[in-house]
Amino acid sequence: MVLRKPSSLIYQKLKIVILIGSCCFLQSCFFGSDGGTKQLISHYYVSGTHKFENVHLGYEDKDWGGIGLIPAPITAISYDNQFIIIKREPENTEFYIIKIVATGNHSDAEKGIVGPLTEKEFLIIKQELGVNIQNWKEEFRNKNGY
Repeated sequence: MVLRKPSSLIYQKLKIVILIGSCCFLQSCFFGSDGGTKQLISHYYVSGTHKFENVHLGYEDKDWGGIGLIPAPITAISYDNQFIIIKREPENTEFYIIKIVATGNHSDAEKGIVGPLTEKEFLIIKQELGVNIQNWKEEFRNKNGY
């Protein structure tokens, strides 16, 4: 039995198919591996695990990329064109009100954060700032599944 070397054209096509298949496989491993990033509004996004557990709020800075603003565990969030409101439950429940900043600069976005607040403070400041958001748009589970 004599083994022949495959023709160079078939060998080249096989290499291309293997290369493309490998790239597709690796791309799926790198992109969306966390499966839990969602753009909210302007430069703001939420990110967490693939089941949206341990969610945090981030800001996409034009020069630095994604920068965290409010750490996990965010358990509820809502927003309109002017504000984002957040409920966070690390140990005790705390709230945040964030004035939306569209400059693309995270230091400007950090200046727009009011909190952490108690529920009472949150309701008072929400009214003072004229925040008209009434209901939570998204609710997430924290690391304990709540």
